[in-house]
Amino acid sequence: FGARLQINLVRSRRTCITSGMAARTTTPAAVRTTTPAPPQLPPPLLPPVHALPCSATLGALMSVMISGTVMKSDLPAIRVSDKVSISFLTEPNELVRIVPGQGQVLDSIAPYRICQEDFAVSFPSKRVGVAWAHLALIPPAYDGSPGEGWFSLMKERPIYDGVFLSSIPGDATAGLPLEVHGSQLDDTYGLTFSLKLKRSAMPSLNITNAIGTYTADMVVSSSFKIWKDWSARYILEFDFEAVEVSHAPAVGE
Repeated sequence: FGARLQINLVRSRRTCITSGMAARTTTPAAVRTTTPAPPQLPPPLLPPVHALPCSATLGALMSVMISGTVMKSDLPAIRVSDKVSISFLTEPNELVRIVPGQGQVLDSIAPYRICQEDFAVSFPSKRVGVAWAHLALIPPAYDGSPGEGWFSLMKERPIYDGVFLSSIPGDATAGLPLEVHGSQLDDTYGLTFSLKLKRSAMPSLNITNAIGTYTADMVVSSSFKIWKDWSARYILEFDFEAVEVSHAPAVGE
């Protein structure tokens, strides 16, 4: 009996030692871990917001007609020497730009809001059809307000006068997005139009006092182009002919 008890004690001791070793080998020591910080995502894009139609309560609208001739074309339906026109209405009151803490912007630029519903790029050629493109949806402003198109007048800035079309009132390089009829959904188009005019060619920054026709002989330099997919890929380039500013006809005329 004594020998049997001794054997059992030995077995029990071996079992405990083995179990302890197993416990030490199968249970890892506590490891200090840190959870990586989530990646910084860019702020969400603001959803498109449609601009409101022009308000006739602000006074009689103004009419603008830009004309030119094609001097380069990558499109089979549009040929060199074809005529082009851009027509639209604007509100008669200048946008008053305010910088918080600094006051009104006085940079010799007067932007006038374009009536987006009336904007059209046209080619009289029968190969194209009259209404070739309209304004595409303009991205919203930084504050989330609807994107707008602007027809801006410049006077003595600092020497030359000028006009330009843009989605940013004081930046002629921004241009305007276009929606070309019959194009693919993933195609993007844009218009660049800016003129540098001789000094005093623009009589006033008030558009109602700037009524008249501004022709190529008044121009110091110009940029009149349409791009596709990216802003450096010009598919159409134009020789500028004239900008005509006038009162828009009243409804029913």
